[in-house]
Amino acid sequence: MKIKEYEKFSIIPLPTLRMMVDAKIIHNPLTREDCIGLGFLEQIWGEEDLIFAQMKEMPSSDRQLLFNEFSGLQESYDEHQRLCVNK
Repeated sequence: MKIKEYEKFSIIPLPTLRMMVDAKIIHNPLTREDCIGLGFLEQIWGEEDLIFAQMKEMPSSDRQLLFNEFSGLQESYDEHQRLCVNK
């Protein structure tokens, strides 16, 4: 199955799938093993705890720029900052 077809029923966006192909993490067309791995990824996709854990590794200025790109996320950023400072 091609990633463009997979994206139609996946929560993982096509640009992310393309990035994974470019990084040689998955293949296009997808192999059976790729589909199994993507199934695991879909189970945790968008989990706040995992997103914040990844963002904690970023410099604070980069995190702020990332949040500023999306409207309505200032409260989430403030909560993230509070949690990071208290750890």
